[in-house]
Amino acid sequence: MCERFPSILILASICMGLLFAPCSTAGQRGIIQRNDENFVSMGDCVALVIGNAAYKNVTPLRNSINDAVIMADALKSLGFELVGGKAQTNLDKFGLDNVIRKFGETIRGKRVAFLYYSGHGVQVDGRNYLIPTSANVVSKTDAKYELVNIDNVLDDMSVSGTKVNIIVLDACRNNPFGDKGLRGTGSGLAGMDAPSGTLIAYATGPGKTAADGAGRNSPYTESLAHIITQPGLAIEDVFREVGKEVQLKTGGAQVPWKTDSLTEKVYFKMTVEIEGTIQTAGGPGPSSVPSKPERVGVAPLTRPSTETQVNPPSITTSSTRREWKDPTTGMEFVWVEGGTYRMGCGSGDCIPTASPEHEVTVNGFWIGKYSVTQGQWQKVMGNNPSAFKKGDNYPVDSVSWNDAKEFIQRLNSKGGTFRLPTEAEWEYAARSGGKPEKYAGGGDVDSVAWYNGNSGRSTHPVGTKSPNGLGIYDMSGNVWQWCEDTYDEAAYNKHQRDNPISNSGGSDKVLRGGSWSRDATWVSCSFRGHWDPSSHGLGGRFGGSGLGLRLVRTD
Repeated sequence: MCERFPSILILASICMGLLFAPCSTAGQRGIIQRNDENFVSMGDCVALVIGNAAYKNVTPLRNSINDAVIMADALKSLGFELVGGKAQTNLDKFGLDNVIRKFGETIRGKRVAFLYYSGHGVQVDGRNYLIPTSANVVSKTDAKYELVNIDNVLDDMSVSGTKVNIIVLDACRNNPFGDKGLRGTGSGLAGMDAPSGTLIAYATGPGKTAADGAGRNSPYTESLAHIITQPGLAIEDVFREVGKEVQLKTGGAQVPWKTDSLTEKVYFKMTVEIEGTIQTAGGPGPSSVPSKPERVGVAPLTRPSTETQVNPPSITTSSTRREWKDPTTGMEFVWVEGGTYRMGCGSGDCIPTASPEHEVTVNGFWIGKYSVTQGQWQKVMGNNPSAFKKGDNYPVDSVSWNDAKEFIQRLNSKGGTFRLPTEAEWEYAARSGGKPEKYAGGGDVDSVAWYNGNSGRSTHPVGTKSPNGLGIYDMSGNVWQWCEDTYDEAAYNKHQRDNPISNSGGSDKVLRGGSWSRDATWVSCSFRGHWDPSSHGLGGRFGGSGLGLRLVRTD
């Protein structure tokens, strides 16, 4: 399942030396149009999005409608023509048959066909079936009358003339009719052969079951929704990263899976550089290495650019994520919805100052998507104090708390409203909105953090490890991040419940997140560090160069 995104989905391929425009009209995106027979115009990409939840004879599902609506919004924003104009939800047998028939008719002669299904699914005798809300199956012979065979969709795709076909099934749940007498069906969905030009993605492996999820979306939806937006990832990379993240979230219990017979290199998102100007291109459609003066290239993954022209401030909004970019520095911010969570460490490996675990409520706030970079610091301060002067996209390091406050003061003099995060805000954001995560993004430290076990004794460019569930990078490792609070060993015994901040205990200021030079314990979400506010750190490359910052925007 896939979350709605402000950016553009690309399914691109290298073929025949021609540039193909996305599903949405290229001119709308600032991309040069090629007037040739291979131009992909609006309407060349068709999607059917289905979400079934309100089942009458089996257990209803909580998240299927949420996931389907998010997916429909995403595909529509990318230029897809949606069958029915929106997500098709809570369909009985008659309704499900009708929309699939309409889908088969609509995709004829199109380039890209995309089916997304969220709901109950079952395999019977090795065939996979989508389950209408009206279904009541008590024996195998009922399947062909009560359920919808997914092979029908594959048949429609195979005769439609489409070049790229994608099926995403978040339907790998337990047999819902088991207590009604439908036995011997096996768990989850069966593996299917992908016809030429087709990719079939499952929320979990063949014969396995997947979770509906405890939050608003399933684990698979959350991961795919986040990773699909990263530029320069081929479709294989996207689903590989989704698999890794879902396994982390579920402790290895759920392993996503796919099968494909794609004959072209397919991307979800990439950039087009035209005569020196970098533009984001999107919408599924084959792309290639064009003739001069156009040049297709892949953007550095998720790194903030200090070279591109800064546009006026803008807020990008989706149903689950809002982002904002500062016009002065290019710093990107993610909106963190307020909430209540358990702050601190409640497990057996806690450091004393991270206890007791206690309930805290924070208001919503904007926080930096990345640590402040050397290029951003240079723009404001006119210098670079970092020990590791390797490039603008590296985090600024060797920064004292007082230096951080001066940076903020100068930035605010240009019309900004920035500050350091409180310790409670920092931990809430690091935990992907207060989730019980050990590291900022899950339980696998190597996937989310640069620390002494993998850093090679150096900082690394921001955004080169996996983000957490809010799309925030490097909250574990790389460089420490100063907080507004005064450090107090006993702060957790003194915190007020709402928006706590410590102003007692001494003169040291709080540091969170650990750094490239510290071990895995130090880069956990709950670990509390501290240092003199005037110190740039001790030990040069062996410690002090780990002091950095991340900002909060207050309006």
